[in-house]
Amino acid sequence: MRIGAKIIINTSLDAARDGLATLASQGWAISLPGARPGHPAGQALPGRPAGGCPRGLVMVTFGTAAAAGEVLPVQWESVERGEVFAALLLSSDLTVSAAATPGCSTLALFGFCSLLPAVVPDASQEQAARQVIKALARLFITSVAAAIARSADPGHRLPALETASSWLSGQRSSD
Repeated sequence: MRIGAKIIINTSLDAARDGLATLASQGWAISLPGARPGHPAGQALPGRPAGGCPRGLVMVTFGTAAAAGEVLPVQWESVERGEVFAALLLSSDLTVSAAATPGCSTLALFGFCSLLPAVVPDASQEQAARQVIKALARLFITSVAAAIARSADPGHRLPALETASSWLSGQRSSD
């Protein structure tokens, strides 16, 4: 299925390009939204965590930025079998572009996601999995936007980020 997410960043396009470039070749770990208490759900964590991997952890690998610095490949892969699905695989691109508001930029995630069910899902389980993936896309794009904004202005308090939107399209059977 196709997946996407979008957010406005309160930084110029040049600063957003530079911030995106700082993520190149890094790795992050993100817990699935709604993970059991005690997990770092809702927080992006640079690098691989120490010790064991909690359930619902997704590893994020950033590729190398394109020459213009406006596109950065990214991949997600679930670390451990979860309750909703056995594996989540995503191959996508992060793209920065100028926003309609002067001095701001847009960060977008577009890619393809494969979801391998933990059990033969019924319609409600599939819908729940889709909601988790959409929430993860919003969490991820917001975390990347915050990292880009921090790299643009590390010494100052950041203005609040816009609310991210995310979406899925396509049927799992055609993934």
